[in-house]
Formats: sequence, structure tokens, C-alpha cells
Amino acid sequence: MVTHTTREASDHAIFSMPAAERLVFDQFIGQSYGQLGPEGLRPAGNYNLETPSDAEYSAAIPVAHI
Repeated sequence: MVTHTTREASDHAIFSMPAAERLVFDQFIGQSYGQLGPEGLRPAGNYNLETPSDAEYSAAIPVAHI
């Protein structure tokens, strides 16, 4: 599921999952990029804002509307 949020400087799609090993999270981020197109979004930068915690990992991907 994609959560789209607008921040002061840019738009981000936020993806979250339960905490897991780093490799699983990296694969999750790759899959998240595949979900942008069907949502009418495209990547708008070459970075992710990643927030790992004990319970949940989140990745914010900068996006623009197609």
C-alpha cells in the first residue's frame, strides 16, 4: 500500500513494513518502486529516506505525478 504525502520541499510515497533483516527491507524497497507507476507516480530523486525501528521499517521515496 502506498501512502502519498506532501512535505514542504517535495512529495514522497511512504512504504512501511514490520521490522525484518536488512536484506528483506532492501527487497521491499525495490518492490515499492514497482508500485509507483500504477499509482500515477514516478521516482523524482535518487535517494530514499529510510527509518528503521525495532517494530517497523519505513522508506520515503521522492515522487512526482506522471
